Amino acid sequence: MEVCMNVRIMKMQRTVFHEAASLFFPAASGAGSAHKEREMKGKSKDAVLIPPGDLLGNMEALLLKKNIEQLLSTGVRQIVLDLGGVRLANGPGLMFLIDTQKSLESMNGSLVLRNLRRTFRNQLKKLNMESSLHIQSAP
Repeated sequence: MEVCMNVRIMKMQRTVFHEAASLFFPAASGAGSAHKEREMKGKSKDAVLIPPGDLLGNMEALLLKKNIEQLLSTGVRQIVLDLGGVRLANGPGLMFLIDTQKSLESMNGSLVLRNLRRTFRNQLKKLNMESSLHIQSAP
């Protein structure tokens, strides 16, 4: 895990399903965790998630959803999905993106997709979904 400012970056693995909170906030069990929580209060917290594998399918969507729920419980409202490793998404994966974006927007948050591969971006374009999602342009 890499921590930069208020952004947590975590590469998710299937085995992390129930341990995500401790992976996002490794200091939560340590002595300095209360200080870190006080330090973060009032600040905008963002999280960057990197899904495993090259297909955003049902299993990956469930894993992401679980991790996002845990992040939301800690006050994170800005989620960035780094999809550089994803070639394509199936129906549940696509629905996850739309549902998550709507949920976060209803909480004054946002979901941003970044580093989309050409194949995945073309899939979104063919399905007329590209304009419905917040896609961060390549630098």
